[in-house]
Amino acid sequence: MGCGASKVKPLLDDYGDGLRITVKRATNVPGSGSDVYCTVGVCDAKGKAIDLNGDGKPDTKTLKTPVIANSSNPEWETTLVLPGTGPAGQWLEALEKQKAFVRFRLFDKDLISRDDFVGEAVVSLEALRRHPGQPRSLLMQTSKGDPVLATQLKPWKPCELDVLLQQDEPPPKDAAAEAGKEPKHIFMMSRGTRGDVQPFAALAIGMCNLYGWRVTVCTELVWRPFVEGLRKSIKSGSLHYLPCGGDTNFLTSGWLAEQFMNAKTEFAQTLMMAASESSFFPSCPVFVHQIQKLQAAGLGPDLIINAFTLQGAALIASEVCKVPVAGFCLQPTCIPSTDPGWVNIIPIKSHGLSMLDQLEEQVATTQQNLAWAKDLMERSTLLPGIGLKQLRESFGLKHASTWELVFGLELPMVIPMMPGTFAMPCDWPESMKCTDFIFKRDPAQSKQAAPPSLGEPLDGFIAAARAAGRKLVVMSFSSMPVPRTKMLVCATKMVSECKVPIALSYVGKKQADTLPAELAKQAAACVDDGRLLELERADFGVLFRQMDAFVVHGGLGTTVEALRLKKPTTVTGLLLMDQRFWGGVCEKLQIGTPPVHIDEFPKSCVNFVDRAFEEGSAFARNAANLDFGPETEDGVEINCSAFKQILESGIAPVRSDVKMSERASAMAKGDKGQMSRIERLSGASPASGIRLPPL
Repeated sequence: MGCGASKVKPLLDDYGDGLRITVKRATNVPGSGSDVYCTVGVCDAKGKAIDLNGDGKPDTKTLKTPVIANSSNPEWETTLVLPGTGPAGQWLEALEKQKAFVRFRLFDKDLISRDDFVGEAVVSLEALRRHPGQPRSLLMQTSKGDPVLATQLKPWKPCELDVLLQQDEPPPKDAAAEAGKEPKHIFMMSRGTRGDVQPFAALAIGMCNLYGWRVTVCTELVWRPFVEGLRKSIKSGSLHYLPCGGDTNFLTSGWLAEQFMNAKTEFAQTLMMAASESSFFPSCPVFVHQIQKLQAAGLGPDLIINAFTLQGAALIASEVCKVPVAGFCLQPTCIPSTDPGWVNIIPIKSHGLSMLDQLEEQVATTQQNLAWAKDLMERSTLLPGIGLKQLRESFGLKHASTWELVFGLELPMVIPMMPGTFAMPCDWPESMKCTDFIFKRDPAQSKQAAPPSLGEPLDGFIAAARAAGRKLVVMSFSSMPVPRTKMLVCATKMVSECKVPIALSYVGKKQADTLPAELAKQAAACVDDGRLLELERADFGVLFRQMDAFVVHGGLGTTVEALRLKKPTTVTGLLLMDQRFWGGVCEKLQIGTPPVHIDEFPKSCVNFVDRAFEEGSAFARNAANLDFGPETEDGVEINCSAFKQILESGIAPVRSDVKMSERASAMAKGDKGQMSRIERLSGASPASGIRLPPL
């Protein structure tokens, strides 16, 4: 994150009023003895310079500490002052209203060439002001968002910078910091998009309010405001945030990532699933470090709860820190099985050539090929820069297969899906259990019989459509980078060519691609006559209740929201990983057309709408008979209860030296003959694909 043009100045001591920051020390700087200094500047959330002095001019001043030579743990204890005008308290308040951020950057001095960039930390002024007089440790990150790691150490350690904000005025109260000793402490590990983090948010709120527990959510820095904003929903216990490093948005914005996300083949999908965990390996030392710091402060967690993309990291954290671990898996197809009916990717018709589609379905979707691809990714250092083998060796652990440990130790795995959503493979241990779908809901809204207001322009758009006798359709791809051009081709086609008049609202990020002139003109005409509306965001819990049909990207949350409302639903978009699973569910339920990539959706979008609203519609009839739970049920209590039972069972931390069971050994080796023998003895039966609730 940049702060505009950089002008490095020496230490300034006599500014009077201003932002006074003491740079205390850095720890675990990479390399064997660097000549380190730190710069400090102020910027906005996008990295642009802001007005510090109230004169309307952006201030690009950057202050600098002295250089500490030949040190991996330099200590400065240097106070830097960024000048301000007026009383210090008022000036800080005004600066905070500008959403000011303070950027700290570490450099390694080079006498011959340009100084080497080590890493940076960007923190909001509001967050710094919550802890005046107390040193604050900031995780340093690379220009790509990954944590800066001192790999010369054993075990590897993240680089941190300790700073202190000095101010005379009392800071805003931090209720979470004042929380007392709670009966249990849960450490949640999550990375990814908002859709990946939000289920953990719902779970965290529930654990606080139901049991009065302390919950720490360790995730990417971009989600700090979201996590800390949840505190307004906390009535007991306390909720805390810690950074783990990493930037999923950056990972998915590169050219190679875009090629994979736009690829339709099952081969590409398998490779993406295989890389989904290895891409997050750099955060593993940070998770361990954060838990160890909590333990040193007497706040050691009682349980680690991890996302499926962090399973390997969670096992390391559990074994090193001696804390039990349980998974919270929103994508069960990532869990391996020797069952031939259990595939890692739900195939779709993407080639127009049935033979090629059949070949991919038979080869690319198998769990064996996923295991092979994961092993390649986890051992390689080319993609993430860190392999699982190196990670485990760094912590003094022998190399072990992630899922071999999970199955061998029969570690608990909570799958937040209603039992019966899919057929669980027969070789999964009993410790893997389905609960119910989980949502983060506003309790006040869920109790209302009539939908609350959505605000303008949505309320007016819906009212006008109803008055004109139009059916209401919503299309959403959430945060998926579907080009606006492709979305509008489908949207304008549906509102213009369907037999039944409809009004379509699109909710999602408006991508920056340039529209063809004719498409832009057509879309504008649809907007003008009230048939089309584009919005960046809306409350789906409220909006969906007023819709007649759904076109969704296949994420668990949005798809189940639609299924619970018992209306025709189809899935399209980029169709990545579990999005295909939910597309397959909608197809098997016969409530919509088969899932297709957004490139192919113009061929079937009108057909979906026509069949959804035709007289005696089979889509509508089948949807009306669905049972995915009541729309007001958030699933929080049953999921929290599942983890409470895990804690009460006396679960032990991971030990990789424990001998695995016969079932796990056969499963880990892919020994289908041995598994068949065990299944016959146990009376288990193989999975037969997606098992659906009664229609």
